[in-house]
Amino acid sequence: MVGLWPSSMRDMRSGRYMRKLPSAPGGVTAISRWLSAATPPERCLPGQPIPEGWQRSLDVVEERTHIESRTSGILSRCGPAREPCSGGVAALNHRLLAFIPPGWSRACGRLSFAFVCCMAFATSVIHAEDAKPVPPRVALCSPLAVPSGATTKVTLRGWLVDKATAVRCDNDKVTLKIVSQGAAAVPGKQDAKQIGDQQLELEVTVAADAPSGRVQLTVVAQDGESKPHALLVGGDLPVVAETEPNDGFRSAQTIATSQIIDGQIHGDGNVDVFAFAITEQTNLSVEVQAQQFGSGLDSIFTLYNATGSIIASNDDQEATTDAKLQELLEPGRYFLCLQDAHDRGGAAHPYRLRVHPIANTNSLDLKIEGRVRK
Repeated sequence: MVGLWPSSMRDMRSGRYMRKLPSAPGGVTAISRWLSAATPPERCLPGQPIPEGWQRSLDVVEERTHIESRTSGILSRCGPAREPCSGGVAALNHRLLAFIPPGWSRACGRLSFAFVCCMAFATSVIHAEDAKPVPPRVALCSPLAVPSGATTKVTLRGWLVDKATAVRCDNDKVTLKIVSQGAAAVPGKQDAKQIGDQQLELEVTVAADAPSGRVQLTVVAQDGESKPHALLVGGDLPVVAETEPNDGFRSAQTIATSQIIDGQIHGDGNVDVFAFAITEQTNLSVEVQAQQFGSGLDSIFTLYNATGSIIASNDDQEATTDAKLQELLEPGRYFLCLQDAHDRGGAAHPYRLRVHPIANTNSLDLKIEGRVRK
């Protein structure tokens, strides 16, 4: 390049032909204006030759006009949102060609044309991806389960569920009715990306002869359908609801040793305490179902005897944050405490607690505080 334009490049760097680039931002438009600010050849000092890079022969002008007409046609098809950008690119193309020697004009012109084509195509692809429909997503159902032979109010929490036009169930013994839809409050310590910030309230009616198990709910919206989300129906044990207040030993909720309790950690720092009695040596299993069904509860179990001493505790299982205990208990009174590992709670923290005896064995595996004890 020095061999082609020795005087012009040197003088341009010294500021003889060009003023400095403005410091204010402006992208392509600012560069175009900067190029326009170059002093034309007719203003060179007397006796100083015009640099070869400024020569504009007829074939250069024709080539530039041909390229600009092609680029303008492509950029005009990018849509109204790209009109300001297209003017800047076209102007930049026009000014850059003024610095290209006549022998290079056709090759550089083709490169410029290809560059503009790539920009137009990439912009179109980006806008097409932005316009892609986003279907709703379900984070959890609250409560996690509904009884058979009754109508229960259930809240589906997630993302874009407030745009639902219908909710479909894969079991014809379950009928659904949308009651309301809108924004869902997110407690201060929690993240909407994990528990959702929209909700959909349903009336779920289950026939009396519906079998216990789980059904799948799908939210239907104009932009698509959610993935199926499980809702528990009935249970293989008698089901009762958690009742407040049950935050301490004195206010503990009394339960049987063969029962299901549907409840919720209602707020930050909340603890649910349950009391039960053992009349003979019993191998008791206690398990919470929460995270596996979308609940935000990271459960912890602590089992106390009648004197307040800790018998066992458990945080996580192998593949889930749902707590589980299996313990051989002597006759007496016991207290089971359930809480969130991060002291969080609210509408996104429902759970189902299963308590039941299992057959005694000679070799019993006990999981306590994440360790296996025999």
